[in-house]
Amino acid sequence: MSAINQYIDLYRAHHAIIEQHSRPVINDRRETALNTLLSSCLPRRGDEGYKYTDVNEMFSPDLGVNITRVPFHADVARAFKCDVPNISTSQIIITNDMLQETRGLDMLPDGVTVCTFARAETECPGVLERYYGMIADNGSPAVALNTLLCQDGILIHVARGVHCQRPIQLVNLLAASVPMLVSRRLLIVLEQDAECTLLTCDHTHAQSVASTISQVTEIDLAPGSSLRFYALEESNATTSRISTVQARVDTMARLALSPIILTSGRSRSNINVELNGRQADCRIYGLATTSDTQIADISSTLKHNAPHCTSDQLIKYVADGDSRAAFEGLIRVEYGAHHTEAYQNNRNIVASPTARIHTRPQLEIYCDDVKCSHGAATGMLDADALFYMQSRGIPREQARSMLMQAFMCDILDKVTLEPLRDRLRHLIERRLATMADTDTTADGRALCDRCGAC
Repeated sequence: MSAINQYIDLYRAHHAIIEQHSRPVINDRRETALNTLLSSCLPRRGDEGYKYTDVNEMFSPDLGVNITRVPFHADVARAFKCDVPNISTSQIIITNDMLQETRGLDMLPDGVTVCTFARAETECPGVLERYYGMIADNGSPAVALNTLLCQDGILIHVARGVHCQRPIQLVNLLAASVPMLVSRRLLIVLEQDAECTLLTCDHTHAQSVASTISQVTEIDLAPGSSLRFYALEESNATTSRISTVQARVDTMARLALSPIILTSGRSRSNINVELNGRQADCRIYGLATTSDTQIADISSTLKHNAPHCTSDQLIKYVADGDSRAAFEGLIRVEYGAHHTEAYQNNRNIVASPTARIHTRPQLEIYCDDVKCSHGAATGMLDADALFYMQSRGIPREQARSMLMQAFMCDILDKVTLEPLRDRLRHLIERRLATMADTDTTADGRALCDRCGAC
């Protein structure tokens, strides 16, 4: 039985309450979403593109939905782990799917609007009606379920020609005393020649019980605009999260996207980008570290719909323990998209005998005169380098951690904000240092790095 049915029944029984707490434009999109859900099912493990992630299972438990908008206040100081020293950001703090507080929004330049959907009509008239639900694929059951239950969200709008030098930071906190389904929505609109840097951070409060997060981000970049988007996930092992990022990139616009998964329970990230104007550019540089029984899954689809566009993707995984990681990427060059340059690469380290990584890079090219390539490689830590470091007196666990840190360096080098780059380097160093040294037999003897025999 599909998990969708319980949420359809919930909506039908309480649609008046759900719509009472939402703007009319949000309610107008629900009927289309409902029709999608009535004729589809959430993906299961083994379905096309879902090697390890079972989305239906994520939504299957009897999860509560906060349809009456009861406020949940989290201890921000205890849950907020990604403060960046030496960098001043304007912060929006969301607890579950509701605004808890803001910090420093008044320091943003004129022409930059950050507000809830509830205030969007006052702060930025017409933007919500034009873009909300019009970018994300409502034919996707996971997106449709988010659209059906979403009651509010965050709008980030940058007016024409405005360069927002001050980074915006969106902190998402999960605080659940009972199992919950949290539906979050983010809409980012950059007008012509606008520029913005956004950092999103996902954390779970220590006392929270097993819950599921549904997150949809819609991005529209007008000609000549530029968005640098860093998405950091540092949740706990009981949290399931499915995130969809859908972006439209117009002529000479630039999108740089960095998904970084440090800790999670089950995490699925869907990234879909359409390059719709000449000389549009997209860069996706991401990484994930997994241990224990965690699952990290990134799926990307880049569509080159116009000529002279460029894209570059590099995704790296380090999988330890009994964890699972997967990457499925597609570059599609449409008819007439001549002079396209598109590159895709997935590099992975399996750091324990029981970890597994699945990778599937793909190219579809429907025109000539293009430069495209894709590749993937998965292996273990370099045995010779590990032996050399140990021979110089470095303990085995520390040597393994250092090699894994070095493996991730080229991803971090793509972060243009130096304070953020230094902070991420520290977070990754701390994360890799705590990953268990599972490269041993049951009685503690080291496994041979070459053959697996003792």
